[in-house]
Amino acid sequence: MAFYLRKSYGFGPLRLNLSKSGLGVSGGVTGARVGIGPKGTYFHGGRHGLYYRKYGLGKSKKKGSTQAQTAKVGEHEFFTDTGLTYNKGVSMSENANVQPLEIPEKTPWAKRLGISGALAIVLYWMVSSYFLLFLGFGLLGAAATWFIFFNKKQKELRQGMGALAQMLEEEKPYSALLEFYRSKTFFGELNRVFNYNFYLAINEYFYNNPDYITNAELRALDGEINLSREEQKSIKAAAFAGFLDAVLEDHVITDEEYKALVELKKSLGLHSNDIKSEVTVIETIKKMSDALNADLEVIKPSVPHRPGEKMYYSTEGRMLKSKIINRFQRDRVQYKERGYDIEFEGHIYVSNKRIFVIGDGTRSYTINQIVDVTLSIEDNTVQLVIDGRQTPVIYTVPDIGTLAGKINAVINQEQS
Repeated sequence: MAFYLRKSYGFGPLRLNLSKSGLGVSGGVTGARVGIGPKGTYFHGGRHGLYYRKYGLGKSKKKGSTQAQTAKVGEHEFFTDTGLTYNKGVSMSENANVQPLEIPEKTPWAKRLGISGALAIVLYWMVSSYFLLFLGFGLLGAAATWFIFFNKKQKELRQGMGALAQMLEEEKPYSALLEFYRSKTFFGELNRVFNYNFYLAINEYFYNNPDYITNAELRALDGEINLSREEQKSIKAAAFAGFLDAVLEDHVITDEEYKALVELKKSLGLHSNDIKSEVTVIETIKKMSDALNADLEVIKPSVPHRPGEKMYYSTEGRMLKSKIINRFQRDRVQYKERGYDIEFEGHIYVSNKRIFVIGDGTRSYTINQIVDVTLSIEDNTVQLVIDGRQTPVIYTVPDIGTLAGKINAVINQEQS
């Protein structure tokens, strides 16, 4: 059991939880969360920002030699997509983790020239060749010159990055930024760092204030910057991911924000394939928001229902169960591979009284039994914590956003 800090944002009755391993949306009782993640079934406990996580719900602890062995041998559990969800889940893209390149502290060329010069002088003492002596001192001199020149350009680059930040902060005209870019001359890795960081800064400021740096100016820079198309694309994807992070901080994707995201994607010249994870997150959360905020409309499916029961949503789907599908040991570490298996398959219905599935039989859970609802974009499931049940009920459907939104809308209606 390990303690950690978790940042979460309110989403009406839902919560939007962001982590390195993925993105999920959940809701329910304060201070308790149950879900399925890459490490399997877990329970969240705690309040006021401090939480703990415990894995392996519903399993008894083995005593004696097994505990001693676990203490000596490491244990690692990982999640494997078994292909049973309707769509492939996504983790938060690494695009958002793109950072400015660090300025190199040393140049390998000075070291190589110095070593070569020293070897030439050693060989001179062995074969008494003045050529080797002159070559050795020449290489050492070149190494010293290169080292001094590198340090000078390194300092210039560091100062240049500071000057660029100041210019952007003061919103200097784009023409001044372009003149600044053209006035700098670097070489090797220093040149790549300058071009990469300059382009990254311009793109990030573009999405913050498109009236400052226009779309036309950004496109013009694409043709001038000394970076490959792939590097440019990764930086643009990072800018888009950064804007999405900013949008998600206020807990929802409004219609205006959705339009802004679509416009930014177009302005940056990105295709959906360039930002697959971000597009999936946007569309899923938008569908959930729409379903949560829309009025519940009664539908009339041809299935048996209870007196006074109103049907609001139906979809094909599966109930899944999480289980260990493989175990192995390597380098004194015990590995457990966890994945999903089908527990029940059929058609899922959401009514004012229950959530139920009709297939080869019926599985039903009343609305007042639901303690927590989690939309897990990471593994493309909707998970319900049911009062009195040790493990969550896990649904996968073609549209998890709408299902999660409808369930929470019904819960809101019945509790109001």
